[in-house]
Amino acid sequence: MSCFDWALFGAYFPIGCALVVMRFLFAFGLLRFLPRMLRQRWMPVCLGLRIRTPREMQLPKNGVFLISNHSTYLDSWVLSAAQTSSCEFATAVWHGVPKPVQYLARPVIQVFDAGRNRQFLKQIRTQLKRRNVIVFPEGTFTDTLSGLLRFEKSVFALKRPVYMVAVRYHRPLPFLQPLSLSTHPIWQTAVEMFQPWTTVDRIPLGRLVPAADESAQDLANRAQRSIAGALGLEATHWTRHDRGKLLFAKHTPVTQRNVDP
Repeated sequence: MSCFDWALFGAYFPIGCALVVMRFLFAFGLLRFLPRMLRQRWMPVCLGLRIRTPREMQLPKNGVFLISNHSTYLDSWVLSAAQTSSCEFATAVWHGVPKPVQYLARPVIQVFDAGRNRQFLKQIRTQLKRRNVIVFPEGTFTDTLSGLLRFEKSVFALKRPVYMVAVRYHRPLPFLQPLSLSTHPIWQTAVEMFQPWTTVDRIPLGRLVPAADESAQDLANRAQRSIAGALGLEATHWTRHDRGKLLFAKHTPVTQRNVDP
């Protein structure tokens, strides 16, 4: 950071701290009393998100998946609030997601590691009867990586309609850009709240239609390439477990293992 950035940071710091406190108090204090439809509409406004979208996707009220890349804990609110149709969403979350985030994103569907996903698929089928389901197939954040992680195939094996969305964040303060992989997700969320505002590009990519005899993994790879292409990123074979290797070993760049065309 330059001397000018430090001076700007020092002048803005008390304002940013006040915004963090006010936004979290508003989210937990007021919005929890609103019905789900109003909550998913006004949550991004409360958190300082300005959503830009070139067009809206008209989704049915239930029975479809909405998939996207995963940048922050704010993604589910960005996806649900940008819909003009009167449909509700449930969000699939990994079991390590902090309880306060699960509370604000409710209803949620717990995702566990391999061997415990039978209950997860049962919950998804139950939720799809009443609402749509938001899923982040990467299974973790990739905002600081130069490519998208490999998409999990379980969602694509359920033979349900899948709609794709690409999400990109623009943060106005130059000294508070995306943090490293080692930063705790709660702290990353607080940094987002520290910004005066965050502009979010929400890019609908339409429905994913499976080809004849296309396997679930091939369909997942095609979805990954579509979202990565819209964001100008690489589609890789790395999984969320490889993300841990990138964090602790700091070796091979994520862009060196691409998905086969």
